Amino acid sequence: MISKKSKIWAALSYVGALVIFPLIAKQDDSFVLFHAKQGIVLVFFGVGLSVVANISFEVGALLITIAIWAISLIYSIIGISNCVRGRETKLPLIGNIANKIQL
Repeated sequence: MISKKSKIWAALSYVGALVIFPLIAKQDDSFVLFHAKQGIVLVFFGVGLSVVANISFEVGALLITIAIWAISLIYSIIGISNCVRGRETKLPLIGNIANKIQL
């Protein structure tokens, strides 16, 4: 059974830069770390692709950036939903990358 505190800490992992707090505070909780790793990848995915879109494409950069952030928001909602339900479900694409992170 996953505690409410662990679920809340894990959910913070999907709120942008707040991912740093679960990483620092809950290093001994495997449930929180599972979600924190996915949160890290999600943050880098969103920021990285937005930067690339703004550098690479002058026309349509705004639309590409909005699409990237929309995808990030959807992934965050799915991740938070998994946390609340106490599930360790990999997010598509991101989950496999997150598993490779060593903390």
